[in-house]
Amino acid sequence: MNRENILVVDDELNILDVVGEILEDEGYLVTKASNATEAREAKSKKKFDLILLDIWMPDIDGISLLNEWASQGNLVPVIMMSGHATIDTAMEATRLGAINFIEKPLSISRLLKVIDNSIKSQVSIKAGIRQTEKLPFDIGKSKILKALKRKLDKVISVNSNILLLGEVGSGRVSIAKQILTSTSVQTDIKIVEISARDIASEDLKNIFSNDRSNHNNLLLIKDLDDVSIDILKEFNDLLNSNTQIRVIITASSLTDIDKNIIEIIRSIGISIEIPSLRSYAEDIPELLMYYVNYYVTSDNLPYKDFSVAAQNRLRNYTWPRNIAELKELIKKLLVITEDDEISLKDVEEEINKTSSNTNLFSSDVLSMSLKEARQDFEKKYLLQQLNLCEGKISKLSERIGVERTHLYRKLKSLGVDYRLKKRK
Repeated sequence: MNRENILVVDDELNILDVVGEILEDEGYLVTKASNATEAREAKSKKKFDLILLDIWMPDIDGISLLNEWASQGNLVPVIMMSGHATIDTAMEATRLGAINFIEKPLSISRLLKVIDNSIKSQVSIKAGIRQTEKLPFDIGKSKILKALKRKLDKVISVNSNILLLGEVGSGRVSIAKQILTSTSVQTDIKIVEISARDIASEDLKNIFSNDRSNHNNLLLIKDLDDVSIDILKEFNDLLNSNTQIRVIITASSLTDIDKNIIEIIRSIGISIEIPSLRSYAEDIPELLMYYVNYYVTSDNLPYKDFSVAAQNRLRNYTWPRNIAELKELIKKLLVITEDDEISLKDVEEEINKTSSNTNLFSSDVLSMSLKEARQDFEKKYLLQQLNLCEGKISKLSERIGVERTHLYRKLKSLGVDYRLKKRK
């Protein structure tokens, strides 16, 4: 059995001895260095699998030494240690290539866990093993996700067009790609992504042409609920007359949309509703555990646990952008949180930042004139509604009951860049 070589660099000799002894008891081969000079010499003579590097040392600090090694290329995994580091220091170390950051006084159980995860991650990378990200229905155990998985398993085996409905960030596109790749037996298949809002009539004919080159294409058409009824009818006719191209379509939940449009969309294929994260919030502890481990392995982020209070808070959050927002939050907290455990306070601070960005009332609203306050409210109201409508003017018009031409004028007068919203 191979034993990993670890270099421990720390100017505090008592810590150096204790850590070295513990790692040797765990079966690692340990080399100790009490300053940057000794560390350089040790690294030049031996190839290490992992380096534990203290930040504050008398001759050269750990960040400078890390930068020096990084500039030389082929940097081995480095875990930084410090008792007085700031978030900026941790971020700088991560930027330079450190894979984790541990605060002093050291928690031995935490240290061993981080080392074990780091080495396992490097073994996977060296073996060429790329971890494939699972989708929520492969992680959670709730009845809602189990039911979704059963539906998806059924439609995968049926040669039919599929319509995936759901809120923004619910994972429709990721699920669509998984269905397309799992149903194809050809190795040269190409998934073609098309935004329906950009399709014109002549584009439809090109997409469904009888050109042989199109026969290896699987079409993923997004945002079908944001096109005119005439385009929808033409699209449906072309689908019915061309059975050689497999198509999966994503759209928002069909609310606040013309009934005729709903009828056409539903006739296109088998429709499946992708649930919002709010509806399977009971699965959040399992999702947290999975995505923490996933980002530690795939992105070399530091391992951290979520406290029970933090998990409970996340279970009761509204998740406007669903699973996409949860993944972004986890990734950000793994990077910026100083402690080994992500606390309720850490979670609240990030959630409050998001909430403050969408607060309908300014803190200084009482200092405004009535006209200014009205304009301030209208702009924030329309921005929030536009986000809920995924940047779709047609849906926004239906949702708030304002004729489209008037709505365009209102958005322009308030300085709301709806085109930018659509691109996001």
